Amino acid sequence: VDDSLNASMRTSYLTKAFQLLIQCIKISSTYAPAYTSLGELYTSNAENCENENEITININKAFKCFYRAFELDPGELRSTYAVTEHFSEKKDWYMVDLICNSVIENERARKSIVNVSKSAIRSKYVGPWPYRILGIVHMEKQDDNKAIEYFQSALRIDQHDYASWTALGEAYLSRGKIE
Repeated sequence: VDDSLNASMRTSYLTKAFQLLIQCIKISSTYAPAYTSLGELYTSNAENCENENEITININKAFKCFYRAFELDPGELRSTYAVTEHFSEKKDWYMVDLICNSVIENERARKSIVNVSKSAIRSKYVGPWPYRILGIVHMEKQDDNKAIEYFQSALRIDQHDYASWTALGEAYLSRGKIE
């Protein structure tokens, strides 16, 4: 919602958006994009709250929406990225591994990831992030060879992904291969 709107208009638009998304979910409870949009609204709402309790409630609701969207369709990359971030922050590498592999195995998601170099739109939700994160998971497991494979896969998708280059260097350093 545009920041230039006055507070009452903003609240009115957000309330209407919430209502419409809830209505959409009631009509089609398997439509993943509705859960993603609802998660984004809860995230936005949390960012605009001043009360710590309200922030926590909105963040938890956003996570539940993003997780539901991921369950319905791992190709819903905005949601899948949010769920991956959540489990990464908790250092739950098992869940991170599971989620990223679900993304890689999902045909629609894989197409979005691989076509990043052809896309004019660049965001953190598209591109090689699942491969990079799987590399990080394997670094955490101290499986440097597998980590290197994933970082190289990420770089085949986007050779300008500086985070994958940095992580690849760290993996080589950890393995003792510096040339």
